[in-house]
Amino acid sequence: MIQLTKKINTSSDNILIWFLPFLAFLFWFYFSSEEYFLYPDSPGYLSFSPYRTAGYPLFLMFFQKLHISLYVVSLAQLALYNIAVSLVMYSMRQVSMSKFLVILAFIGLALNPYLTQLHFSILTDSLFVTLILMIIASLILFLNNKDSIYLLSLGMFIGLAITIRPSAYSLVPFLVLVIAVGCLYQRRINIKYFLVGFLPLLFLIFGEIFIYHSFHQQAVGRNTMLSIHLFGKGAMLQPDKVSFSGPMKKELRELDIKVDRAMNPVRLFIENAPNKEIGNYLRRHYEVFAQYQLLSKERSLLAQSAGVHNEELLTAWGLSRIKNDISGYLSLTFNHYQSLWLIDSKRYPPNAKKLDQYLQQSRPLPYESKPSNYIEHSQPNNIAYLIRFIMLFLFLLTTLSSLFLLKKICCMQLPSYPIILSGLLSLAIHGNFLLTALIGVGMKRYALDMWPMLVIAAISIIWMCDLLIKKEKK
Repeated sequence: MIQLTKKINTSSDNILIWFLPFLAFLFWFYFSSEEYFLYPDSPGYLSFSPYRTAGYPLFLMFFQKLHISLYVVSLAQLALYNIAVSLVMYSMRQVSMSKFLVILAFIGLALNPYLTQLHFSILTDSLFVTLILMIIASLILFLNNKDSIYLLSLGMFIGLAITIRPSAYSLVPFLVLVIAVGCLYQRRINIKYFLVGFLPLLFLIFGEIFIYHSFHQQAVGRNTMLSIHLFGKGAMLQPDKVSFSGPMKKELRELDIKVDRAMNPVRLFIENAPNKEIGNYLRRHYEVFAQYQLLSKERSLLAQSAGVHNEELLTAWGLSRIKNDISGYLSLTFNHYQSLWLIDSKRYPPNAKKLDQYLQQSRPLPYESKPSNYIEHSQPNNIAYLIRFIMLFLFLLTTLSSLFLLKKICCMQLPSYPIILSGLLSLAIHGNFLLTALIGVGMKRYALDMWPMLVIAAISIIWMCDLLIKKEKK
């Protein structure tokens, strides 16, 4: 009788863990209509631009060698994601989470239409989110039995995520915290944990550097997006006075004058926005514009005049602006961090009408004739109310979980398993959002990339409440 019950339980678990994600794959495949989406960043990945890390271009290159269409690539991305969903569900059952919580995770992870759209896009997001799921599964299993094999997989998946997108460097402190928790469990510093966690991570980081240079034939240095991001940051700031030094000071001063003159109408437009949230939306839009299109020819000519690469000029100028307006930079960072939590601000009904009226009365907008810079009218949707509530609730929950776990670790104590899991994931989320806000912009898709961690962090708190209720009943 016991064996029969075990077989039934195993069978129902298999259906739950493997069959449901497979059904989700078929569902999204049916509604995909052989569509995939290309974005301005997509050609850089397809051609392995020198500005991109090697991970995603190599993934695309594999399919290009087989002459497989990009639609099939998007299906492969969707399939990998759903396999990762299955592995997270498996790990949840391994630590005795209820089937209800596992189904809740499935709904949040596999049936989210916003997240699914990422898999039909030729961007890094799909593989990045898949790796985030693998990180979650490794974390759940490591915390359950402290086996170093799961720490090895955790370091490996973080390393792979870094090869896909550099913002995954925010997960390195997260790995340190996970190892610290493992050491606290054992009441000793476990050198093996550090070696097992960091060796695969470092191997993949240096492996990506080697592959990058073998493709681009550069002996030292490499092109990165950092210079463009720093230029965008500098363009959004308004320091009172910027002092330049060194051999490029003439060109830097000239660039400074040109940028201030070009950005004055943008700053005025943002300052007069109906409210702060709309101002943040416009600020995000124009920072991306500044990164890629603002004075693009002048930037190149000034770099040639200084006898340096474009990246060197932009980096020096951006850092000088930030250095001379630290408070403005911190304010800009906070605005982007806020935007990562207040996603869909353009479609949020209270903002949508105000934004449309402001756009209408302000046209022609600054630089709206430039390619891809026209701001469309908003499309208000009541679902944005629900999204706003969920994101604000998750912000509060993850903030409290993070602070509580940090306090316990500082006191050399460990709370219950669900709180540790939620706290570690919460710290990873806030760390990633902070790094994104510091060097990038608060875009919706960057927030969606951390959605799996938000889901499992919330479910961990529900699990804790469920355990407490059951304990009370006994």
